[in-house]
Amino acid sequence: MIFIGVGRKVLITIWCALLIVTIASCGGNSPESVPDPTPDIEATVQARLAEEREKESTGLAAKLAPDAQTAKDDATSGAATVLTPDPVSTGIIQAVDLVEEFNSNAVGASQKYKEKDLTVEGAVTAIDYDFLGNPYVALGSGALFEINTVWCMVSDISDVTGVAVGDEMTVEGTFTEWDGIDVELKPCSVQGGGAATVPTVLDITWVTVIDEEKVFSMSVPSHWETNLDTEKLEEELPSLEEIDAVPFLLSVNAETGSNLLVFADVQYLFSGK
Repeated sequence: MIFIGVGRKVLITIWCALLIVTIASCGGNSPESVPDPTPDIEATVQARLAEEREKESTGLAAKLAPDAQTAKDDATSGAATVLTPDPVSTGIIQAVDLVEEFNSNAVGASQKYKEKDLTVEGAVTAIDYDFLGNPYVALGSGALFEINTVWCMVSDISDVTGVAVGDEMTVEGTFTEWDGIDVELKPCSVQGGGAATVPTVLDITWVTVIDEEKVFSMSVPSHWETNLDTEKLEEELPSLEEIDAVPFLLSVNAETGSNLLVFADVQYLFSGK
């Protein structure tokens, strides 16, 4: 009886298990509960390629836009900052005016005349050699003490043959530098240079003049204006009285200003020395 009861329990248990398996198998065969495991690979690839192309197009447009704007801005900026240099005179420039430009603005003048051919006119203030032994002629206003001048570094030394300090001269040369003192033109040549100046022989008639007291006599050119009146000379030349000097004769060339003055040093005459 016992075995029969146990066997019945076993059979009931096996029967229930078979029933569960059968129900599970029937449920697994439903077409709505299991999705199709096969993906559409070609559609996925095409979609990915289209997405990548769109990204590349968008990125390229974004990259080119600022570059184009930058180029446009640079072109506009460049056009706005172009400076037009002052025109260089093609005529004759006075040496004193050229020097004044460099004294006023050395940077601006250097840019204005850089490597330009200039024609400069002025009075000769010096004819000499620089520290390297190169010959030059300096032009300026002709003032006694003149610091700033224009140096013409002559290529042919014969250009300055017969030239003297004080002569008016015109030179042609290329601007090379401003050294803080002088404007240098190199190479440079003198207009009409190379020929020696022939001195003019003056036909002068000399006359002898004697003062009223017949203290002295002097030979002077006949065309000079001569004054032997001591009193009038003292009035015209009060500075002589300040040094105790007595004027006896003043002879002047009215055309050139050349003159001859004769006076006596009273202190020396009566010092007993």
